[in-house]
Amino acid sequence: MMRPMTYAAAAACLCLSAACSSPKGGKVEMTDLDGYRWEEPIEIAVDNDDTLTRRDLSLVVRYDRRLAVDTLVVHIATHTPDSLSLVERLTLHIPPTEAVHPVERIFPYRSRAVLLHRGIYNFTVTPQTDAAGIESVGLIIEESATDSDR
Repeated sequence: MMRPMTYAAAAACLCLSAACSSPKGGKVEMTDLDGYRWEEPIEIAVDNDDTLTRRDLSLVVRYDRRLAVDTLVVHIATHTPDSLSLVERLTLHIPPTEAVHPVERIFPYRSRAVLLHRGIYNFTVTPQTDAAGIESVGLIIEESATDSDR
């Protein structure tokens, strides 16, 4: 049986680990795939309430050694709360892995962007070819470094 102090220490470690694992001032939205092949668009919804801060957006891909391609082209469609739409092409150069467990790679997508409207931003990420071995795809939105941080 665990003592109350052990529970408190475990809870503190869990909170500290969660705080350290998320980006500075940011959000991470991940979508798990079927674990075999990525061929359908995925949708990521981000609720924005900050219309002033500059943000860096990155695509994160979790994959394993079944991934047979080293270059993957995706289209990212962005739909803003005020109904504007934009589709962009992003080429991901993915290094191969021989690791037994899946690995994650982060690919910068936009730097110092401002999400101008409050509300839900919908991002649809569509692979342009089938990609076996990709387990999940996500979007990281974090506060940009200021000029003084550089």
